[in-house]
Amino acid sequence: MFLLALTACEKHHFGTSSQEQASLVLRIATRAITPGDGNASDGGGMNDLIVVLVNNDQVAGNRVEATASLSDLSSPQRQTVSFDNITLGSYSLYAFANHNGNSLFSATAFASLQKGDNFTQAMADAAFASLSGSATPDAMFRSSDGAMLLTARKDIEIKLGSNTATVEMLRPLVHFLVELNNHSNHKMMVNQSSLSFSNFNASTSYVIAHENMNTGTHRALPTKNAEIEIPAHENAVVYECYLYENQASAYNFGMDINLWSDNTMVVSGYIISVPDEWGGTRYIRNNGDNSISIDGAYSDNCLWTVTPTGDNNGTYYVMSDVGSSPYLCISREGWEHVRMYTHSNHDQNIIKLHIPDYQAGQAFSSVIGHSAWDRYIHYSNGWYQLTGRYSSRAWNFTPVGSGTTEGYQQIASFRNRQLYKVDAVSGKKSPLSEMRRNSQVKVTLNAYFNELNGEFNYAVETWDTCTNNIEFN
Repeated sequence: MFLLALTACEKHHFGTSSQEQASLVLRIATRAITPGDGNASDGGGMNDLIVVLVNNDQVAGNRVEATASLSDLSSPQRQTVSFDNITLGSYSLYAFANHNGNSLFSATAFASLQKGDNFTQAMADAAFASLSGSATPDAMFRSSDGAMLLTARKDIEIKLGSNTATVEMLRPLVHFLVELNNHSNHKMMVNQSSLSFSNFNASTSYVIAHENMNTGTHRALPTKNAEIEIPAHENAVVYECYLYENQASAYNFGMDINLWSDNTMVVSGYIISVPDEWGGTRYIRNNGDNSISIDGAYSDNCLWTVTPTGDNNGTYYVMSDVGSSPYLCISREGWEHVRMYTHSNHDQNIIKLHIPDYQAGQAFSSVIGHSAWDRYIHYSNGWYQLTGRYSSRAWNFTPVGSGTTEGYQQIASFRNRQLYKVDAVSGKKSPLSEMRRNSQVKVTLNAYFNELNGEFNYAVETWDTCTNNIEFN
């Protein structure tokens, strides 16, 4: 796994001659996502290196004992970093690669450390600049060549004679991506703007890895608006970014899936109806004065949209009027209190439909009401009232279309799905609770479509860290 870094006989002489002095030869290693990957932007190659050796003597204090700064790692003559004349004792070694020109690293104390400098706990706990808004740490890549910063820390005991040690360089970032496998006979599409995340992006992170990660404030990931097509029986990455390492009690994720159809109805809305006792049909309509009526006259005021709420894995939906977009609301008291209000003014009163098998553009039935209050719209004997759950009637939702055309139609929408990881050995499943540096967190979704019933399913694969050789550019 390890490749000797920086070649033979780059000697650095420090200290005074003594019988209690020794030498140290360092071997540098890192991890690449792809075997043999020498691309510095993937953390698989190093263009420059700083090594800082700190004396952990409790009496003399923590001081920088030696430093090495190498700016050209492309030379085949350099394969090791060596230190001579080092006093015996305990040391901490810090290493930084691809640091030159990196704006986040240059703001830390490590960039200017010299022999004899005090090394404080604040330096050991140094954090990168705090990110604002929904920004991600793109500054971790150098603008000149796209190289990614790599860091490492290791405790070393220097004993008499020749000492050797291996230092593993890690990317201080998490590589996060979402992949969709299309197992259907139709092409699929994911609009990146429909993806939802929570707790993925911490505002700060340590320069050197810590057991207790500096999580800061979690924010949403940056919004992307591209439409990603996935051909039949192929896969594609539909979202990708780099993050600071972070911890959270839960990571929630959501996405809409669209399927291509050569015969897709252009749905302008749903009509909501119920049969009456005399063989007719009654419709819910918007009266235009923040009220509704239920009668037998069908009109454009009877068209409604159905939108996922994000509650309970996307199985709850709300209704709003197509024309003016107020929401259908129900009050807590009184049988006559069914009204049309804006979301912001009456968000606690909005009716939510529980439709586990909802598919956009298809007819379905549902009772209409407020489950928390056990109040439902019930029509009988020429009038309607609000009643308890068990005397309510299901209403018919019928899509109204303007003909057919080819195009994408939504076949699945889910929100707030908690991500789980599966142990590769035991198979035990547990909630994803942290994302460590140098890890690739890959959420893989498998989409299946059954022509008869529009079945959709998904799976989240385990995440892992790959370790391979490196190359020097």
